[in-house]
Amino acid sequence: MMEIMCFGKTPEEAQNNPFKSFLSAGFFQSIDMVAAGLGRDVLTYHSTHEYSLANQPIDTDAGMVKEGTIALSHFRHSGTTAEGLEIVQEQIWYVDDLDQKRLQTKWDIPRNSGWRISIEGDPNLVIDVDFPPGLSIREHVAEGMSTTGYHLVNAVEIVCNAPNPGIKTYLDLPMITARMGSHALPGMR
Repeated sequence: MMEIMCFGKTPEEAQNNPFKSFLSAGFFQSIDMVAAGLGRDVLTYHSTHEYSLANQPIDTDAGMVKEGTIALSHFRHSGTTAEGLEIVQEQIWYVDDLDQKRLQTKWDIPRNSGWRISIEGDPNLVIDVDFPPGLSIREHVAEGMSTTGYHLVNAVEIVCNAPNPGIKTYLDLPMITARMGSHALPGMR
């Protein structure tokens, strides 16, 4: 959170962060996978990093975000195909609450938590994935980590049993569904 995503860093430190290209490369891989799923290749990539600074110290579980350092990061990564298709991946991460009283610049944050998937085409779609209301910040973080982690855990057996060894993407594997283990809730087996 502090080193890669630049929380608690000055704008100058964020600009010169050696992890900046590492972070972008990870998101460009996702863009490449979406393009491959559509039968296209990405020709050009672009990334931006905008932010808001703390107007006072903000104590987080990852460390102190001092006044005048980054407390909100908006990363936008895009790739463009030969056909002009633009695939965009962006995220807003912040250490303040939605009121943003501890930020020097207030942002228009479109959602409290979760993800928005927007497809502009035929048909146009907007899909929101939300966490339940009333969760604490720690519960939000735990939900996000679980949402990411469970899919990976449920893929282990499929990846290990794949006919050809190596790195696999969603495009190489069958649909990955949840497994109900021995710790399933009563009545859910």
